[in-house]
Amino acid sequence: MNKDLQNLFQENPPKYLKQAVLRRIEIERRKRVFRKKMLFKLGFFACVSAFLFSAIFFGHEILASDFWSISLLAFTDIKTVATYWQEFTLSLMETFPFEATAFVLAPIFMLLVLANKYYEQQNFSKLRFS
Repeated sequence: MNKDLQNLFQENPPKYLKQAVLRRIEIERRKRVFRKKMLFKLGFFACVSAFLFSAIFFGHEILASDFWSISLLAFTDIKTVATYWQEFTLSLMETFPFEATAFVLAPIFMLLVLANKYYEQQNFSKLRFS
């Protein structure tokens, strides 16, 4: 090894180096936390926008489906529904708008997943760095 390198390794590092390294680590940690918060906020915005979009375009399909008129029969003519409960249940299942419901509920599910991850991240950062 070169004598200059050997002398460099034997000497103590400058006193300000520790503070500089720790400050740089803290800056990088804050940048990483800021990026994660921005990604969560962007995800929340995207989920809320997707929910509004799906509620507008698919909500009408849910409200206009025959499911509601058939289900109202259960409240108006209980005796007939009790007699033909199998046909009634089959009619309800045939007319239920599953696709539209899935399009409306998917953004809500993603919003809940993001909220859970955000909560976990907040608890993790508080436990680790405070």
